[in-house]
Parts: sequence; C-alpha cells; structure tokens
Amino acid sequence: MVFLLKTSCYFAFDGQALLDLIHRFGIRWDLLGLQSINFIAMAMMLYAFAFRPVMRLMEERKKKIAAGLAQAEEAKDRLLEAEKLRQQMLKGAHNEAQQIVASARGRVQAYALEQQRIARVRADGLMEEAREVIAREKEQAFAEVRREMSEIIADLAERVLEGHMSVSEREQYVQLSKACLERKATQ
Repeated sequence: MVFLLKTSCYFAFDGQALLDLIHRFGIRWDLLGLQSINFIAMAMMLYAFAFRPVMRLMEERKKKIAAGLAQAEEAKDRLLEAEKLRQQMLKGAHNEAQQIVASARGRVQAYALEQQRIARVRADGLMEEAREVIAREKEQAFAEVRREMSEIIADLAERVLEGHMSVSEREQYVQLSKACLERKATQ
C-alpha cells in the first residue's frame, strides 16, 4: 500500500515520468477517450435495460413476499380466531347438552314421582276393594254360619223336645256347634 502511495506521489510531481510511463504502456488518448465513451454508454444501457428492470423486479418480488407474509400472518390470526370460536362453540354445546340432560333427568324424576303416586293411588284403591271383598265374604260366611247354626239349633231343639237324642248325638251336636263358632271367630 505504501508502495502505491509513493508511486502515485512520484508521478504526480514528475510529469516527464508520467509521460514515459504512458508511452511505455502504449496508452493512446484518442482510443482511451473512445473506450471511456463506449464504457459510459454501455454502463448507461446496462443501467437502463438490465439493472433498473432487475431492481424493479426485485422490488415487486419484495412487495409480493411482504404481501404473502402479511396474508400468512392474517391467515394465522384467522385460524386462531376460528379455533377460539370452535372452542367456545364446543363449550356452549357442552353446556347446552348438560342443560338438556339435567332437564331430562328432572322430567324423568317428575314422571317417576307421578307414576309412583298413581301406583299408590291404584294400590290404595285395590286394597280398599280387597277390604270390601273380604268384608263381604266375611259377612257371607257369618250369614252362612248363622244359617247353619240356626238349622242345627232348630234340629237340636226339635230332637230335644221329641226326646230322641242320645248322649253321643248330643256330643256330636255340641262339637259341631263349637266348630261353627270357631270358624266364625277365625273369619
């Protein structure tokens, strides 16, 4: 680096050395000027027809990428919102299902209680009917026992009055009377 500095300072102060150097390398000013103009024209054409369109394409590409990233971010946000909405809907559906089940249980319990009440009323009615039937049968049995007793007593009285009854027949009538009375007592 120091060598280049020393060399450029040397040529800057010594004009003859610079001309010798130019002559030694074969530099021609007319060709150098034309090549410079040619280089500048080529650089301008490349800038106009290659560099600017490429830069424009790169800018458009950057914008598209940025737009794509923004859309992806927006889609991600919408997806999160949709997931939250889905969770809320699931929670709402779960709550609604629990309410429906609770309501159904309440209705089932009410129906069961109503059926129990109806069954009790029917059972009470059947019990009352059974009591009435038993009472009627008991009354019929008593009436039958009374009728039999009346017949036995009448027969006994007739035989006693006629004097045809033996001791064994008396005991038989007494036992028959006791059996009728016991039967009446158990009913």
